[in-house]
Amino acid sequence: MSLSQALAEFAVRLNFEDVPAEVVANARLRLLDTVGACPASVGMQYADAVSQVVNEQGASAEATLIGCMQRASAGWAAFYACCARA
Repeated sequence: MSLSQALAEFAVRLNFEDVPAEVVANARLRLLDTVGACPASVGMQYADAVSQVVNEQGASAEATLIGCMQRASAGWAAFYACCARA
C-alpha cells in the first residue's frame, strides 16, 4: 500500500469524535490565523504577486481568495491562503 493510499484510508475511517480535543482546538486556531492573515496581506507586494499568478491560471471560479473578491479554483485559493500567511 502506498503512503497516499494509507493516508486516504486513514482519512476515510476517521471520525471527528476520535480526534483529541487539543488537536481540534489547535486546528481551529490555525484556521482563525489564516482567515485573519489573508485580509491583512491584501495590498502587500508579495500578496499582490501571488494574486496575479493565481489570476493568470484562468482556473474555475469555485472559491474566493480570502480578503479580496478574486475567484479561483479551490487549489489556487488554498495556495493563496498559504502564501498570505507567510
